[in-house]
Amino acid sequence: MRTLNPSLALASLVGFLTAASCTLITDVDRTKIPTDAGAEAGAPGTGGTTESGGTGGTTQTGGTGGTDTGGGAGTGGEAGQNPTGGTGGESGAGTGATGGTSGAAGGGSVTPVCEQATGTITLAPNTFFSDKDTFSIGDGVNAPVVFEFDLNGDGLTNDSHVGIVFDGTENQFGLAALITTAINAQRTAKALLVKATFAEAPIDNGGGEGGAAGAAGSAAGGADNGGATTGPTLDPATDTAHIALENDLAGALGNVRINHSKSSAIGQGIGNGNFKTTGMSGGDAVACASAASCSTDDECASNTCGSDSMCTQ
Repeated sequence: MRTLNPSLALASLVGFLTAASCTLITDVDRTKIPTDAGAEAGAPGTGGTTESGGTGGTTQTGGTGGTDTGGGAGTGGEAGQNPTGGTGGESGAGTGATGGTSGAAGGGSVTPVCEQATGTITLAPNTFFSDKDTFSIGDGVNAPVVFEFDLNGDGLTNDSHVGIVFDGTENQFGLAALITTAINAQRTAKALLVKATFAEAPIDNGGGEGGAAGAAGSAAGGADNGGATTGPTLDPATDTAHIALENDLAGALGNVRINHSKSSAIGQGIGNGNFKTTGMSGGDAVACASAASCSTDDECASNTCGSDSMCTQ
């Protein structure tokens, strides 16, 4: 009988087991084998900080609010010098779970301003003009009006000028009256929206006339004891004549400088240097509801500046 070699038997057993093992692993569904899940998903990102809105300007809508890049709401623009204030901040996309919400619009408020441009014309003692001396006044809407002193009415240098006829004997008060009349005539004609007031004409502020005499036969008769009718008088030798000027419209357009020109190079200027002017100045308008000239809408309460440079009412 043949005997089995122990070494060969052992080798055969190992080979069988190895083959069986390989076959078992091969038949397993690998998709069922658990895998490593890795790191846990990160937490939502934190929203960005809130940006402040821009400061409102002088425009109708004011500055735009800052954009919120996440987190809280953007703050609206601060109140500007306009009726509606700043626009609220935009809604941000946000890097966290949700973006920021829109900021609230800034609350606008404005104090209306309606100031008319004013000026003055003064004539000191011994003021006299040369023939053809000129000065001009503008209202900011119409073309400036040129006034020309016309000695004895001998004619003007330009048909567009407005003549002030004088004879050379007038003192400063007489000349001021002539100038005032000429300016106001142009205002009546709507060619110049400026009012002139000669404020220092002589004023009679004395008492009333005395009472009538008593009836005949009275023991004493009526006494004429009323107050005197005399008042203070301006002295041409010492007093200055003043003409106050005021634009009919509020607004900065009325700030038109009064110009004057001497007819010749001889002398000390128009009115021999005793004729002086100030203004026009001081005109201003912001959301003005009164009659106003304008160059931008925010000067008008209606928020509409017309093509004629006047606020619509």
